Amino acid sequence: MATARKAVVVPIALLTGVSVLTGVAYVAGFPPFQERGTIDAGTMCESLGNSSKVIASLERVLPRQSRYSFDDEVTSRANNSDDNYTSACFVSGDTEQVLSVRTEMMLIGPEPTKSTVADWADGIRTNSPDQRPFRSFAAGNGAVASSRTSAILVPCTPPGEIPGGEYDLSVVVTLKGNSRAGDTESRESLIDLVRSAADYAHRNARCDLAAKL
Repeated sequence: MATARKAVVVPIALLTGVSVLTGVAYVAGFPPFQERGTIDAGTMCESLGNSSKVIASLERVLPRQSRYSFDDEVTSRANNSDDNYTSACFVSGDTEQVLSVRTEMMLIGPEPTKSTVADWADGIRTNSPDQRPFRSFAAGNGAVASSRTSAILVPCTPPGEIPGGEYDLSVVVTLKGNSRAGDTESRESLIDLVRSAADYAHRNARCDLAAKL
């Protein structure tokens, strides 16, 4: 009986030891576990703005990947009467896109009203990748954020500069998948990202109205 009992105890001990070593290897990042990629300021999208603050925000929210790559696309205005300004920064991980930042110049009307800003915010919520709750924050003509999406409606050109009325920049940051941070920290980081991207867009689009960021 004693021999049989030892035969059972030894494998359990071995499995326990393997589990402990597995946990240590995971924490240390040893293979086969994935090491997290670094975010290089030299390859990051220029349209994201200030690199040091942006890198810190990205590191807080991006899902763990072994590498990150950035694709930046900016269409500048030809002159002050041009209403065509867009930018898009796509952040990809190992096999898929993990975050996008899009800016589009859009007609608000003769002037921004509670109704037009509310319609814009409703559109942001409708196009959000999930139904997490949104809250407003103080920026631009309107701003909303959840733990996966943040957006600012940035004043740009006054009525009369471009036919139709006032044009603003709609800047939207969307996190794809789960954040590495909790909901509160993720929301705050996405707000930092959208403020930075909005500041860059406002300057690069040569806007005349105050950004109110």
